[in-house]
Amino acid sequence: MNVYFSFAHEFSEDASEIVKICSMEYERFIMVAINEQICNEFISSLDCQLSNVSFFYFSGPKILGPIKNLMGVLCGDADYYLIDLENINSAAQKIEQLDCRCFSEINRLNMGVINSTLECLDPNLVFFIKKTVNELINFQEEVGRFLIGESYFSDSIIMAKINSSDFDNIKLSELNEFLNHLVNICGHYGTLSNYIDVAIQCFRYYMLCVPNNSAQLMHSVNSQYVQDSYPSLYKINSVINYLAYKTSMKKKLYNKAFMHLFRTYEYYTSGTLISRGKAMFGNANKKGMVHSDCYLVNNKHCLGFYTVYKELAQAAPNIANNNDYIKMDDYISMRNKFHYTHGDLKVRKDTVVGFESVVINQINFLEQELMQNRVTFQHLELELSKCLLIDEYESMVLVIKDYFLKTIKEMSMLNVNNV
Repeated sequence: MNVYFSFAHEFSEDASEIVKICSMEYERFIMVAINEQICNEFISSLDCQLSNVSFFYFSGPKILGPIKNLMGVLCGDADYYLIDLENINSAAQKIEQLDCRCFSEINRLNMGVINSTLECLDPNLVFFIKKTVNELINFQEEVGRFLIGESYFSDSIIMAKINSSDFDNIKLSELNEFLNHLVNICGHYGTLSNYIDVAIQCFRYYMLCVPNNSAQLMHSVNSQYVQDSYPSLYKINSVINYLAYKTSMKKKLYNKAFMHLFRTYEYYTSGTLISRGKAMFGNANKKGMVHSDCYLVNNKHCLGFYTVYKELAQAAPNIANNNDYIKMDDYISMRNKFHYTHGDLKVRKDTVVGFESVVINQINFLEQELMQNRVTFQHLELELSKCLLIDEYESMVLVIKDYFLKTIKEMSMLNVNNV
C-alpha cells in the first residue's frame, strides 16, 4: 500500500486545492499542519467528509525532519511519499521509514545493524533513538546483573549473610538492594525514566510482602504475607528464579538456566508444604547450638530438597501419581551430579526445555490443587516480567510513538465541520 502525506506551514487556497486533488487521487492521504489553526483552516475548506484523509497538527516542538521518517510508526506499514504543497508539479518523493524490526534484539553486539538502519533518517531522530537504545541496553545489563549476575551487596555484607537464618534467606534482600540501586541511578535515565519509575513502584509493592517475623508466613488469613494460605515470599522467589531461567536461556547459558529452573520448583514446593501445614519455621539444633527460624519439615530441620520432594506427595496426595512429579526424581539426581553441585554433569538446551515442561506442569497442577486464585504464579510472572524482561521491539516502538504523539495530535474532520 502507498500512503501520501504533506506538511503545511501555512494555509492557502492553492495548497487547499492540492489537498483536494490528493484526496481524490490517492487511497490514503495524510496532512500534517504546523499548528491547530492551520489544520482547522484546511479541514474547513473541504466540501465533505473524506474517509481516506487524516489531519494532524503539531502541539509541541516542531520536528518536521524526524516526523517524516516516523509516519510508518504512526500510521502502519506502507510505502510513504511526500507531496510538496507549494509546488503541484513536483513529483512525490519516497521517504524511507524507520524499520523497527531492527529493535527485535537490542544489545551491544547488534548496534551495527541498528546504526545501518538509522542511516537514512533525520539526524535529530537518530540521536534520540541511539540515546534510547543505549539507555535500554544499560537497563538490560542492570536487570541481568540482578537476575543472573553478581550481587549488589558489598563483600563484607555477603560474608556476614552466611550466618543468616533460613527465614532471612528468603526475605528478598537482593531485590531490595536492586531496588535501592535503581532509585539511585534513575536520574541518569531520560527516555526510560518513566519505565524505571514504574519498576521501582512495582518492587516496592512486593517488598511489602516481607513479614517482620516468620510466624506471619504461617497464618491462614489473607494478607500481604499470605494469599490463599500460600506464603507470598515463596511464590515471589519462585517467579524471580523463573525469570532468571528465561534470561539465562536467552543468553544460551543453559547450565545456569537449569539451576534457576530447579530453584523455581524448590521455592514453590517448599511454600506448598507451609501452606499445607507440613512445614514451618522454628528452632533447630545445629552443631550443638540452637538456631531460630530454621525451615522444618514435620518438626525436623530440612537439610536437603529431597525431603521436601517426598513430603510433597503427602501434602498434595493427588500429585503422587502425576507423571511430571515422577520424572522429577530423575532431575533431582541430575542436580546432585551437576557440575555446580557434586559432580561434573552438564546439560544441553533440549534437557533444560524438557525440564521446564516438567516444572511448569507441576506448578500449574499445584496452583489448582491449592486453589490459588488471588495471586497466581502466572499473574505474578506477568507483573514482574513487565519490569524485568523488556520486550525490546515493543518498548522501542512505544517510546518512538510517545516521542511522536507528544508533539503531534490528530484532528477529527467531523468536529471541525460541525462547529
